[in-house]
Amino acid sequence: MKLIQNSKFKIHNFLTPICLIILSTIIACSSTTEVSKGSLTGNINLEGLEDHSGIIVALYDLAYLDTTIVRINNQYPQIGVKITQYTEFDHRLQSPVKTTTTEADGSFELNKISTGEYNFVAEKAGFSFKYLYEITIVEGDNEISELTPSILSLQSNRGEDKECPHPKPLYQRARGRPP
Repeated sequence: MKLIQNSKFKIHNFLTPICLIILSTIIACSSTTEVSKGSLTGNINLEGLEDHSGIIVALYDLAYLDTTIVRINNQYPQIGVKITQYTEFDHRLQSPVKTTTTEADGSFELNKISTGEYNFVAEKAGFSFKYLYEITIVEGDNEISELTPSILSLQSNRGEDKECPHPKPLYQRARGRPP
């Protein structure tokens, strides 16, 4: 009888620390860590106009680059086509992470952006589009002028009454041409 009581005591002493470890793990895993956020501001001009409103500004996740091809590109840079965001990214093939439109003065603001790297796209019907590749959003305020030394401006793609053609045919991407 004493042996049974001792074994219950031993089992109880053994299970208590295990239960405490499991409980503390569950509590630790249920706490959330907040993702760092940043904002992006800037100005974009429509060449030859005073009203710069309605330009769509968007951030996209980076295009997937096949790691095997990237490794081979790095190992043997003299052969093949080097793949980069420039050769692989096409905004028409994915949905934006964040989007907004510009005000009449060309200003824009994107808020609550998770920190990290993105591809930036500015476009408006009847005008060219502009890509900025692999821009880094850090916690806090980010300005497009700090990310690129040149002024962002979009040129008109059409005359008085022509419709704007699609920016580029999709078949160009398959041939490894830049967007």
